[in-house]
Amino acid sequence: MPKRFSSFSAVVCVWLLLSLVAFFNTSQFHSDKVEFEYKLKELQHQQTLMSGEQGKVSVEERKTALVMGATGLVGGFVLRLALADQRYAHVIAPTRRALGSESFTEEEKEKLLNPVGSDVIASIPNSADGRGGAETIDHVFMCLGTTRAKCPNAEVYREIEVEMPKKIAGIAVQNHASYLGVVSSRGASKTSSFPYMKQKGEMEENMLAAEVPNVTVLRPSIIFGDRQESRMGESVAKVLAKGLHYVLPKNTRGIHARTIAERLVSNAFKTEEGKVTIESGSIKE
Repeated sequence: MPKRFSSFSAVVCVWLLLSLVAFFNTSQFHSDKVEFEYKLKELQHQQTLMSGEQGKVSVEERKTALVMGATGLVGGFVLRLALADQRYAHVIAPTRRALGSESFTEEEKEKLLNPVGSDVIASIPNSADGRGGAETIDHVFMCLGTTRAKCPNAEVYREIEVEMPKKIAGIAVQNHASYLGVVSSRGASKTSSFPYMKQKGEMEENMLAAEVPNVTVLRPSIIFGDRQESRMGESVAKVLAKGLHYVLPKNTRGIHARTIAERLVSNAFKTEEGKVTIESGSIKE
C-alpha cells in the first residue's frame, strides 16, 4: 500500500505541476498577444508620422513583399507586420483559403493582394498590384511548413518542405528580389538521420544557394503562439519548455512566433547582412 500510495502521489504531483505550467503558458500567450497588438499600434503610429512631410517614404522607395504561409503561425505575424509597415506599397499573400477581410483596416485592404487557389505558387500574380503593373517583388518571406500528422504522404510532405520553397526561391530570383527570409528549424541538417531535419537542411541549402543578395535563415526551437490547429505533441513540449525556460540551453528554449516574424521583417531592410543563418537563441534582437 505505501508504494502504491507513493506512486499515486507522484503522478498527482506531476499532474498538478503540469497544470500550473499550462495555466502560466495560456496566460503568457494572452499577454504576448496583447503585447503584439500594442506593438502593431505603435508601429502604425510611427509610420503615420513618417508619412508626413518630414521623413516621408517616397513611392519609388516603397517595396513589394510576398508572404508565403500567411495563414500559418509565423506567416500570420509577418503579414500583419508587413501590412502595418509603410515601407511596403503592396503585400502579396497567396493562400488556399481567403483571408478574413474583417481583420484588416481599409488601408491594409488596399495594400493586400490575396490570390486564392489550390496551387498557391501558380496563383502568384505576374505583377505586384495584380493589375498588370510593372512592379516586381522585392522581399520574399518563406514561412511554409507542415507536419507528418497532417501530411502522412512522404512525396507530398517533401513537396511542401523542399520543392515548394525551391520554387519560391526561383520566383525571388526571377523578380530580382533583394531579400529572402526563411523559417527553418533548429537542428536542420541535410546529413541528419531524421527525415524532418534532413529535409529542412536540404531546403536551407537551396535557399542559401539562390541568387538573392540577402538571405536570412532562422532556426527556431519550439515555437510559441496560438495555432489555429491542435498539435498534441507540440502542445506538451510547449508546456515543458515554458516551465524549464531558464534551465534549458539558450538555443533550445522556446521562442514566440511574433519574435521570429519581427526578425524576418527587420532583416529585410538590412542590406549589409548578406546571407546568414541564425540559431534560435540569437533570433531576438
